[in-house]
Amino acid sequence: MEVSDVSFAYRNQDGTHMLALRDVNLTVQRNEFVSIVGQSGCGKSTLLRLLAGLMAPNRGRITIDGDATTHPRRNISLAFQKPTLLPWSNVLDNVLFPFRHQSRPVGRDEIARARELLSMMGLLDFAERRPGELSGGMQQRLALCRTLVTEPDILLMDEPFSALDALTRDELGVELLKICAVKPKTVVLITHSIAEAVLLSDRVYVMSSRPGTLCDEVEIKLPRPRLPEVMRAPLFQEFTTHVRDLVQQHSVRQS
Repeated sequence: MEVSDVSFAYRNQDGTHMLALRDVNLTVQRNEFVSIVGQSGCGKSTLLRLLAGLMAPNRGRITIDGDATTHPRRNISLAFQKPTLLPWSNVLDNVLFPFRHQSRPVGRDEIARARELLSMMGLLDFAERRPGELSGGMQQRLALCRTLVTEPDILLMDEPFSALDALTRDELGVELLKICAVKPKTVVLITHSIAEAVLLSDRVYVMSSRPGTLCDEVEIKLPRPRLPEVMRAPLFQEFTTHVRDLVQQHSVRQS
């Protein structure tokens, strides 16, 4: 993915405009895991929606494999903060929903893929249950299965673990890394957790306050595979402190 000199402004009800992003430049290599951190309201989620093709930039260009991104693509999946599950459908049907939403056939292969993901997430025994019968962590696992079932090349994640407790959050992050190791994907994660960004990423970008732009890039030189134990390593703490200092440096109080 290539983001070149992208700016985006929202139109207010009174006809004025609010500049959310200004002159953003970003390159993400195939099968790379990149996180973007910054203070609330700096434009991180806006950038993710532009990458997904849900909105178009006012200025600049976004390309994927050299092609301009002007609309949503089937090879891109977007994970939101909340699971947004279908309460009337069981767990298995929730995972299969993206195929039906895209008017794609659901056959033996698709069902097998869904059950494989549920098994990896420890949810296969709950396949016939409804989302309301699951804990919050289990619902987030289910949402992740649904995001991955179409085997997207690109996974865009907007703080998908933010509502979870710290231990569950770390566990889901490690599960995501395991899945990406088996079936590599390009991942862009928006998060407020600096520790999460360092744990999961190859590179971490720091965004300034609004109008947001990417100010700094930190390459995370930690060995893989990564387990939660790496968070106790001195080098992990060094990266976390460095990224936190950069976030504070580029954050100012917004009016």
